[in-house]
Amino acid sequence: MSETDELMSEFLAEANEILEKVEKSLDEVLSAEDRKPELDSICRGIHTIKGASSMFDFSNTAGLAHELENKLNDYKIDPGLLDESIINDIRNEVSKISTLINAQDKIHVEPVVQDVVEIKSSTLIAPVSVPAQAAAANTSASNLDEFARIPVARIDETLRGVAEIFLIRNQMVYLIEQLRAKQIEQKDFLQAIDLIDSSMRREISELERSAMSMRMMTVKNLFSKMSRIISAYNVDSSKEIQFVTSGDDTELDKKVLDALGEPLVHLIRNAMDHGVESKRDRQLARKPEKGTIRLSARTSGNEAIIEITDDGKGIDAQKVLESAKKKGLDTTHVTDDKSAIDLIFLPGFSTAEVVSDISGRGVGMDAVKTSVLKLGGQIQIQTKLGVGSTFTIRLPVSMSLVPIVLVNINGYQYAVPNQEILETKTLRFDDLKSNMGKKYVEYRKVYIECLDLRTKISTKSAKHEESAKDCSVIIFDLKGSARAARISSFEKTTEVVVKPAPHIWPTLPWVTGVSVLATGETIFVLSLKTIFESLNSDEENKNVG
Repeated sequence: MSETDELMSEFLAEANEILEKVEKSLDEVLSAEDRKPELDSICRGIHTIKGASSMFDFSNTAGLAHELENKLNDYKIDPGLLDESIINDIRNEVSKISTLINAQDKIHVEPVVQDVVEIKSSTLIAPVSVPAQAAAANTSASNLDEFARIPVARIDETLRGVAEIFLIRNQMVYLIEQLRAKQIEQKDFLQAIDLIDSSMRREISELERSAMSMRMMTVKNLFSKMSRIISAYNVDSSKEIQFVTSGDDTELDKKVLDALGEPLVHLIRNAMDHGVESKRDRQLARKPEKGTIRLSARTSGNEAIIEITDDGKGIDAQKVLESAKKKGLDTTHVTDDKSAIDLIFLPGFSTAEVVSDISGRGVGMDAVKTSVLKLGGQIQIQTKLGVGSTFTIRLPVSMSLVPIVLVNINGYQYAVPNQEILETKTLRFDDLKSNMGKKYVEYRKVYIECLDLRTKISTKSAKHEESAKDCSVIIFDLKGSARAARISSFEKTTEVVVKPAPHIWPTLPWVTGVSVLATGETIFVLSLKTIFESLNSDEENKNVG
């Protein structure tokens, strides 16, 4: 990379960081007791962008920044003149500047202005169309590398780990040389290798943790985007919604964070459009006129938990069921309100008629669930009529080394992530109870359903050893209730690197990824929750038919 390229990279990284701070100040300026400090921060950021852009001869960017700076100076005299509409106008100008910077100032100003102005909350998840003239500039912009600002301490820690591994590698080479020269006994050699192997595994684990920490980012910017969507909605609609966040310092893998954006936009938009009632309806329900949407994030072990809660009208399970039947969707497996509400995740449920007929949770919900499952996560709904709804998304914090239990199902090996497992048990065959064609096992003094994976997911015919003395089962959580899955046997626990399944492989909804064992064997990583939902549902439909 040339010196000019390095300077350009630094400029792009610093400019985007400045613009993020500007956006944060825009989010907070109206609610601040003293607006002047936030407004000063915005002005300083735009002024810095103007100066830096001029240095790189980004004339379009510098011109837009200069115009915005003049506009901001008018409000510095009386910050009280600022309102939501003016803030949104300023935010649009900042978006134009950001677009130009990341396209390296090569897109003509007028088309960019037109395109950015047309972006509204309802189209935020779609890419912005650019007049096909700007194609060359777009190509250049899309080829830019992604940048991340990383604390030097994290880099130093990673380099220390690399140095340690090189030292261990040199120790291994020395031992091998001694063995070849017959200067060490084989027994002593093997003992020394075991010690070195332990050190190597420990250092690699630390190095992986250190390297992954450089890819971790807080959800703060993503939450800010959701805040801007709601702010724009308040201006354009007759509703008034306050947005409350917590845990915005929670860190996630950047890949997880990027993929989370689209489903989060879907859920926020549905909460605004169809969850929170109109002011009149809220008055009739004796609720505050101003609705509330809460967005929170927290971590539990290697799992991130994102919750979107509204204090709206909730979801009417019976209306969801009726609407699904009208659309010809399969409802034979619905046995309670919870399973009825889950129908909103079915493809084909989201139509204009359904959205106007029920509490409006249909738009894009199948896409939301698909996105979450691809990330190895799950989504759950809790709702109460007249009180509101909570959508809970559970995701892996990072997409790196995953602790798994290696299991055998009819001679094939599969991986089950530890985070899905409540308990593993080896039972006597007599402990399996039958009822209505299903098997059950006792777990904490309650009988829970047990799905036999040997007959469900393997292409090899299962050898039914009904006279066997014991059987192996995995206990896991499914939407707050324990379930069991029977396998052939447990192999071992280990850590693997999980990767997405190649596109040429068949699509299996319950496979969250693939991995390669030390033997070179490729294995599927299973989601027990998805297996239980899809296969058990298929069995129920077959029995009904």
